[in-house]
Amino acid sequence: MARLVTPGYVHHTASGDWDFEQFKSELSHVDTIYAARRYHVMHLVDDVSMVAAFLSWTGVRRADGSPMEGRGAYHCRVEGLLIAEDWDAFFPFCLNASPAGPRSAESSSLRCGVCQVRQRG
Repeated sequence: MARLVTPGYVHHTASGDWDFEQFKSELSHVDTIYAARRYHVMHLVDDVSMVAAFLSWTGVRRADGSPMEGRGAYHCRVEGLLIAEDWDAFFPFCLNASPAGPRSAESSSLRCGVCQVRQRG
């Protein structure tokens, strides 16, 4: 992934801005919670230097093997062919949550009011 971002890459989050190393660390944390994550791009908008996507995802919660799914949005600013900064509004950290339901105590400190994660099955 490092070859896809500019040297000054910034990942903007609800709790502040992260550099690439901080982003990788959080992604590693997500990997400890969910296995077999797959993402599907449902809509994509490209405006040369800005790209936005509406995504759905599936995975398996490692704690109990439950299949999970969710949706969200991602957008980024591109310099040349590299990602200079990005934002997302989907958080696969909301465990056992429904769109209007409470968030788990295990949730990341990142909170999103539009989290649309629900347990399948």
